[in-house]
Amino acid sequence: MNKIPFLRKKKVEEKSRKIRANNQDANAAKEFAGNQISTSKYNLLTFLPKNLFEQFRRLANAYFLFLLCLQLIPQISSLAPVTTILPLVFVLSLTAIKDASDDIARHRSDSQVNNRETKTVVGGELVTKKWKDIQVGDMVRLENNEFVTADIVLISTSLDNGLCFIETAELDGETNLKVRQALEETCGLVDHIDELSRFDVVCYAGPDTKLMKNSGKAKFKRTKIDHLLNRIILGIFLFLLIMCAIMTICSGFWESFVGFDFRIYLPWETYVSDDQQIGALEISLLVFLSYIIILNTVVPISLYVSVEFIRLLQSKWIDWDMKMYYEPNNVPAQARTTTLNEELGQIEYIFSDKTGTLTQNIMTFNKCSVRGKLYGYVMDEAGNEIQDLEKLRPIEFEEKDDDFEWYDQKLMEAIKRNDPDVYEFFTLLSICHTVMTEVKD
Repeated sequence: MNKIPFLRKKKVEEKSRKIRANNQDANAAKEFAGNQISTSKYNLLTFLPKNLFEQFRRLANAYFLFLLCLQLIPQISSLAPVTTILPLVFVLSLTAIKDASDDIARHRSDSQVNNRETKTVVGGELVTKKWKDIQVGDMVRLENNEFVTADIVLISTSLDNGLCFIETAELDGETNLKVRQALEETCGLVDHIDELSRFDVVCYAGPDTKLMKNSGKAKFKRTKIDHLLNRIILGIFLFLLIMCAIMTICSGFWESFVGFDFRIYLPWETYVSDDQQIGALEISLLVFLSYIIILNTVVPISLYVSVEFIRLLQSKWIDWDMKMYYEPNNVPAQARTTTLNEELGQIEYIFSDKTGTLTQNIMTFNKCSVRGKLYGYVMDEAGNEIQDLEKLRPIEFEEKDDDFEWYDQKLMEAIKRNDPDVYEFFTLLSICHTVMTEVKD
């Protein structure tokens, strides 16, 4: 594929896709996208022009660039251009460093995903490949609790009926497992490499996957504070223009009635007309631009420096906040961008379903009542319920999950003696709540 942007072929929208399974040569001829992803905004070539374009969308930066151009005109400038160049370069550099830091984090995240490993079939044998090397048509083997490499079509699974269960929590927050079934023609294959059990075929990779198409490209986002600052800067600039206009009018009257006769002591410049009215008008126009340069400090260039510095510190405080640290999984809070911190304080309403977006959504069996008999309540010698069960030792049994703790011996005894009521209770519990069993290796 040609990687030069203006020579790249226009991509035609696909209505269907024909893939030759495990035939790289045939699939390569169709020029399908590779599996390497990129969510970053810049690269080494585009960083400087794109970042400068984004920064000059701020009115203050655009104003000081305009001011710098005025200072290059000797007829109206009384200040050296360096007085504007240095502050402007400092502000642009500080913001560029912050944006580069954010984008480096995106590059690292992309690299981490692209360098994950999975197993594919090559020449009838399992070969370990990195995700970025996976191509459309490759046959990939997925293990339990493994991330899915790309958009795939299931060939067969380790279950006889060809079912598998996937979790899409990172996509939609749904922690309940979803059921997917292999192709009817291939789901009955037995568990041998040559018969492709527990394998799938990659049909869409990298930027063609549903996830990447829905995510879109990284865009320059401006917060409400940015819009507010732009309005404030615009108001200050209008105030500056009014002041300059008033002083320009005063200068025009003075030059017309006094300055024309005062030229013997303060002569006009050679490029100014000798005509009294025209010369006064020309001088007043030059004075207007000169006052814009002289009064440039009315527009505070340090305002954006302060805002960017505060945002950077806020993002670090978010990363270091121990109240947002999740100790069981060793997961701290992470500010993925330093430009949107203040938007967190603008949230007024949160609409959420019960998919686990804001909750853990963990359903743990705690207590039950079977024909009026309570299980899960642990009593002390006085017949009172023990509230703090953590001080007790949980009952150990072979089928228990590592995270599950049970303290009531009465239920275990009822299960061992095949109590019909308890048996019927658990049967109904399994059927009515779509319980899926997991066999430990």
